[in-house]
Amino acid sequence: MIKHKLLPSNEILHEYFDYNPETGKVTWKKRTHPNAKRIKIGGETGSPSTYGYLYIHIFGVSYMAHRLIWKWMTGKEPWDEIDHIDCNVSNNTWVNLREATSTQNSQNIRIKATNTHGNKGITQLPSGSWRAMIGINYKRISIGVYKTKEEALKARIEYAEKVGKEFAREGDSAKY
Repeated sequence: MIKHKLLPSNEILHEYFDYNPETGKVTWKKRTHPNAKRIKIGGETGSPSTYGYLYIHIFGVSYMAHRLIWKWMTGKEPWDEIDHIDCNVSNNTWVNLREATSTQNSQNIRIKATNTHGNKGITQLPSGSWRAMIGINYKRISIGVYKTKEEALKARIEYAEKVGKEFAREGDSAKY
């Protein structure tokens, strides 16, 4: 399990920030220090990371914006991870965020750019058969080896729906 930093209190979040659930934007309400000239009251806060996640800095500490937003909205620390439902990590609208375990979050990913056959969790073996796999709790689980791509895909979809439920994502080609 990924260990996350303890977030500032909800009182501090509401004192220093405003959040618009419909746009996902976080803005400054107050400067963290009188000489903090870079902070523009009413201005948007946050810096995107290399991977597109928005980070917000307060009192010298950097936090993932979606985790701060979760606490700002609910008053509670997220119990594990926060999943972006549409896989767009810069979309911090409230309807796009949900709590998830690491396994659930990993089920909701897009097909990798290096995928040559357009389906998640299946690979063709040198023998020509197809292996279906899934990742759960940081482990790769083999679902089985099948004669055809279609059989492997069917097994992968059934397994993903069983363990992932609402987090199992239909890939970019509308297949798991």
